[in-house]
Amino acid sequence: MNAKLVSNKQGLEVARMAQAMGLRRDDFQDALTNGNVIRFLKSCRKVHDIFVDYSIPLETAIAEGNYDHCDPMITNEVFVPDGSGFHGLSQANLRPQLFQSAPEMTTQRMLDELASEILRPASFRELLAYGAQCPGIQRESYIVAIDQVEIDGVVYVPALYGDHITRCVRLYEADRGWDSRDKFLAFPIVDPTLTVIEKD
Repeated sequence: MNAKLVSNKQGLEVARMAQAMGLRRDDFQDALTNGNVIRFLKSCRKVHDIFVDYSIPLETAIAEGNYDHCDPMITNEVFVPDGSGFHGLSQANLRPQLFQSAPEMTTQRMLDELASEILRPASFRELLAYGAQCPGIQRESYIVAIDQVEIDGVVYVPALYGDHITRCVRLYEADRGWDSRDKFLAFPIVDPTLTVIEKD
């Protein structure tokens, strides 16, 4: 059998796609090293999709993430629950994407970048669901949701961050310059993978 070599450019593109799915570099490298690429790619869908329940209380959504610290400014008064999310759904399976920041990227510029890719920024509830179901990703970089809220005249956005010891959720001023290591959680504006959860 004649095998075609993967070019450096193709390899980098596949690695970028795997990272956007929330897959770790170590997992990807293990698949290449041990020849388990097919099994690895088949598992991508499971890692990629997340379940979001917009109807549960904010406190429950935070508790499900098992965070070591939560910003005291995060309250029901700030993030007013309405029991539904995108498309007016109370529950949904969604396919997230992580969008890499550039050095000194502004929040508005990132919004423009997402729009150009036909993506919408994640809501805070979707960020919490992502953190609960993909807890290891925030140990490597900040995961930001551009769900802007105003507190005492200052606009904030929520983000997950952590290290090998702790995982936290907090608010950051929206007008800061983001680092190239930061990632923004987003979803397709028209999501063909969207699954509506039917209630009994």
